[in-house]
Amino acid sequence: MTEELITFETAKLAKEKGFDTSYEFYDLKGNIEPWGMVGGYDKCHEAQYCAPTQSLLQRWLREEHSIHVMCLINGFIGKNKKIAYSYTLCKDDRMHEYSNLNFINNNVKFSIYEEALEEGLYQALKLI
Repeated sequence: MTEELITFETAKLAKEKGFDTSYEFYDLKGNIEPWGMVGGYDKCHEAQYCAPTQSLLQRWLREEHSIHVMCLINGFIGKNKKIAYSYTLCKDDRMHEYSNLNFINNNVKFSIYEEALEEGLYQALKLI
């Protein structure tokens, strides 16, 4: 089992929004380049886009921008009743006041958890 890297499209938006830390990178054509430093993260260069794991970008959004990306079970899909997922974004402008939480829910159902998370990450980046 391996963690999923964010997609090239999400990587481009993440760089635009200031994310610049990863172990792996996309070149300008969308090809993965393992370029990280041994024992730590490296910064993106001009001709690269960071390709972090989904969980690393999710953590950055939470810690740096107070945007929480959550994936939830949202019913079932198809004849086989396969579990469906959706994402919810929660923006907390004042971290300790629950009364100020802003939720954005989507009604789109994804058959794969990581697909729902990827879309949630992309939409969260657009909020910055």
